[in-house]
Amino acid sequence: MQEVFARLVAQLTKLEKVQRLRGVSYVWKGDGKLNIGLIAEEVAEVIPEVVSFEENGEDARAIDYSRLVAVLIEGMKEQQEEMGALREAVKALKQQSR
Repeated sequence: MQEVFARLVAQLTKLEKVQRLRGVSYVWKGDGKLNIGLIAEEVAEVIPEVVSFEENGEDARAIDYSRLVAVLIEGMKEQQEEMGALREAVKALKQQSR
């Protein structure tokens, strides 16, 4: 077994976090180009671990989008579990109505 470099602190609270994120389109002030993404200050309220801050520790500077992948994956897995449970409930209702 490989050496463990980190320990699991807590399972991500998946879907709730994903639902609190807001995708936006915006125009960069510097070059006027249209872009898409998330607002770092908003992400910091939900998942501060993926946001880097200015030296004052308060102003959000950037988002590490690659670190959001874990949250998105877990959110999708949770959503799939919910969809499976709903499918089973619909199936049971259909059988009862026959």
